[in-house]
Amino acid sequence: MIRKGVLTGLVLALTATMALAGSDLWIHVKVDEGGRHGEKVRVNIPMSLVMEVLPLIRHEGLRDGKVRLSELHHEIDDLDVEGLKDLDVRALWDAVRKLDDAEFVTVEGDDENVRVYKEGNFMLVKVEDGRDRVNIRVPLEVVGALFSGEPGELDLLAAIKTLGNYTDGDLVHVEDGHSTVRIWIDDRNQSD
Repeated sequence: MIRKGVLTGLVLALTATMALAGSDLWIHVKVDEGGRHGEKVRVNIPMSLVMEVLPLIRHEGLRDGKVRLSELHHEIDDLDVEGLKDLDVRALWDAVRKLDDAEFVTVEGDDENVRVYKEGNFMLVKVEDGRDRVNIRVPLEVVGALFSGEPGELDLLAAIKTLGNYTDGDLVHVEDGHSTVRIWIDDRNQSD
């Protein structure tokens, strides 16, 4: 009798787990390198796994799924992280969020065109450089979630959780004439 109850409990738990996994959203990264020897890379990660693992990572200012800017001690690609500590990013973001659709940066040159603009519920970045194209689409709600933590921190966990609301297209799409990179979210456990 006990074995039958335990077996039933295990089957129910397994079924519930499979149902949960089946309804999970997945973050996809797809890289296709051109040429004869170009590699194809597919990364498919369930968002539930990201939500479980991210709080466990502890490195410099990253703890509990949040980045504490005051604990970062190095530069990132010539970006002075120390200088960002005094910037009120929430106030800056709040001002941008309240604006109507607008084009913030436009660069038109012989070799490169760049646009940074707000359209609807998204911040968009488009770069065209000859055959190279970069399209980045950031939901405003995700940026708001990123800044939803305490002052001086970025809440990565909240941003990723909110990102799950955006399964309607590429978040990043890059073409460089030889290779393509795509990042998107959907409910499939493999990329197309």
